[in-house]
Amino acid sequence: MRTTIDLIVQQPGVAVDILSEASGLPKGRIKDAMAKGACWWTLKGKQVRLRKAKREVKAGTRLQLHYDDTVLARKLETPELLEDKSRYSVWYKPHGLLAQGSQWGDHCSLLRLAEVQLDRPCYLIHRLDADAAGLMMIAHDSKAAGALSQCFSGRTMTKHYLARDPQPLRHCFVSSASGCAGSAPSGWPPCNEQRHRLRCRRSHSRALYVRPAVSVVLAVRVLAVHGFELF
Repeated sequence: MRTTIDLIVQQPGVAVDILSEASGLPKGRIKDAMAKGACWWTLKGKQVRLRKAKREVKAGTRLQLHYDDTVLARKLETPELLEDKSRYSVWYKPHGLLAQGSQWGDHCSLLRLAEVQLDRPCYLIHRLDADAAGLMMIAHDSKAAGALSQCFSGRTMTKHYLARDPQPLRHCFVSSASGCAGSAPSGWPPCNEQRHRLRCRRSHSRALYVRPAVSVVLAVRVLAVHGFELF
């Protein structure tokens, strides 16, 4: 079931009661959706997630519920905290986990899981596509977030990807400074010297060191569609 409820509260009441009546969903499901970040309200002129089911809301308050039982039922691998430096932390994000949530929930996002585990504010510095696994940094105050974001935008800090192909006999595309061999998948941009082929000795599977000159999101998604595992 997928539905959206968007309403202006007419009479003061409890959030879970109001949303349950408006949606026809049991209060238990509403509470679960609220805990997982699928409910929003307007607070001081800004839309924020409403997680407290028993919150008293005033008349004139806007409430929104973005309910999708498929999204809310998702369970993914837990991220690993590698370093906690107080003002920022470094995490390993597994495949499938989102960097941040959407209007339909944030329980399967690194940002929310880090916020719960560390019990402090979390600010997104950069993104890593859901299809990719790897390191991510999260800031814990606005000044640290601004400084670290500038490092990425100014390219004093860069991202590198390793795309591993679990099918060792499949035809592979490769580029280097000396030329190209093989054919690129549909949608992949022209070859350039920033991508090189490597070989994994243990598994005999191919691996591509990737530092895309185009959109990182495009690079990651094209590789994922063609069966590569991104790290």
